[in-house]
This record gives sequence, structure tokens and C-alpha cells, in this order.
Amino acid sequence: MKKFLLLMVSYAMIAFGNSSSLPLVAHNQSVKFDDLPETAQRFVKKYFPGVAIRQCSIGKKRNFDIKLVNGYEIGFDREVNWTGIESDKHPFSPELLEELPGESVTYLNMQFPRTPIHKMEHKSSKYRVWVKSTPKAEISFDEKGKLLKADYKLIKANRPHK
Repeated sequence: MKKFLLLMVSYAMIAFGNSSSLPLVAHNQSVKFDDLPETAQRFVKKYFPGVAIRQCSIGKKRNFDIKLVNGYEIGFDREVNWTGIESDKHPFSPELLEELPGESVTYLNMQFPRTPIHKMEHKSSKYRVWVKSTPKAEISFDEKGKLLKADYKLIKANRPHK
């Protein structure tokens, strides 16, 4: 039965032009870090050297997530491009920000010097960055790093009603 299932999965991967080495799954499934594509492994080892892996999972669309013990979460699409990086516990390193287009890093350094970045996303040709400033900022850039939009959100204090 296992051989038959393996044969069917292999056939489906060939028939549908599957270029990824990730297995097809029906829902989120835990996997070993060593079973993820080399590109993802190199990304984690480059930006988070020596940090232990808490969990790796593959979704039904063959996107996958890596959670580290230090609180970082990293998402990748099926082509092994990072789609999101997040941490509420640790600010992003300057090296990690190099994943953003050059002009966007210059903008962030000028507008938010020494202000922690806690989340960034990359979808198609757009980048979004969340800055832990007061007020909180959500900044969007195009693929070349040009500013598209800056949203600021005030944090409402929990005050008792009179």
C-alpha cells in the first residue's frame, strides 16, 4: 500500500509539473528541518545561526513555515521565497533587513533610526514592514524599494471609564 501511495504521489508530481521537492499534503503537516529545501535551510542558517528549530510544517499548497525557539517565525512559498518573517520578542538584525530592496532599508533607517522592526512580508512585487514605533507603523514598498504607503496606528490606552 505504501509503495502504491508513493507511486501515485510521484506520478502526480510529474503529471502536474511539480518543480518543488516538497511533498503534497492534505493539510498542515510537521516535517523535519533537514527535509526542507536547501534554500530554506541556508536562509535560516545565514540569519539565525545556532538557533534551534521549534517546528517546521508544510501546508496543502506546499508553502511552509519554520518556527524557531527564539520566537521568530518564517514563512516560505512553494518556490522557496520567503513570504513573511515575524518576531515580537527580538528586533530584526541589519543583516536580515538586507532581504528588503535597498531603497526601503535607506528609508527605514532615516525615518525610524534605532526603532525595532518586528514583521515583514513579501508578496508578489510588494513588501510590507511593521515598525514598533509610537504610533505603530506599517510601511509598504514596491519591488525596487520605493515607498508606496505608510500607515500609522495609535495604540489606545486601556483607561477606566468615568
